[in-house]
Amino acid sequence: MIWLGTFVTAEDASKNYESKKLEFEELVMAKRAKNDQISEKFYQESCVTDEFKEKPSMSVDENMNTSNGVEVSEEELMMGTWVKISENQEVKYSHKLGVPIVDNYGFLLDEFSVLDDLSICM
Repeated sequence: MIWLGTFVTAEDASKNYESKKLEFEELVMAKRAKNDQISEKFYQESCVTDEFKEKPSMSVDENMNTSNGVEVSEEELMMGTWVKISENQEVKYSHKLGVPIVDNYGFLLDEFSVLDDLSICM
């Protein structure tokens, strides 16, 4: 609630109310216009241009490890391998499934154990 003051007549109060109403409407419209410009700018920056189009990636179905020329089975791609992420921590990384954040019992793992730390982007 905003205090507009004390007025002697109803007409004075009405005039003051109308002027403040117009002032607030102008502020709201200016803020919306600013937000629309920011949104439009963000949209334009996030659009993919011709020079940044994705290059086709090598399919995992090729079942070939190009670094050493050894065939990798579909099952091995699903199972994954242990990757050292720090001196005393390892995580199992699967080429098909990525890095797990949920354990076998449905609880979040390690640094993801607090929901405040979990950020899901779409």
